[in-house]
Amino acid sequence: MKKLYELVELQENNSACVILKVKENVKLDLISLGYFNGDEEYLRLTKGDKHTCTVFKQDGKHYSWYWGRSGYTVVSDEMKKRGQIIQRCIEDDFNISID
Repeated sequence: MKKLYELVELQENNSACVILKVKENVKLDLISLGYFNGDEEYLRLTKGDKHTCTVFKQDGKHYSWYWGRSGYTVVSDEMKKRGQIIQRCIEDDFNISID
């Protein structure tokens, strides 16, 4: 099974956020990670004390959730795990600090 960093490209890394673009023809690999639907196009994670993760879908729709200092959003275990996978990909695989 492939890891998320193999399925995305670093699109942007600035002082506000990190944006990952999902590569072409990786739908099945993305689904096999267990926490994605395969219709994701971009993944954005903000930097700072509070992290907002936004998933932009191929149909133009998006959804987001956040965690961190003074932030508490009730999300499903699946959503929490999705955020952790994205954060680990950015921090561990791309070696980018989001603090």
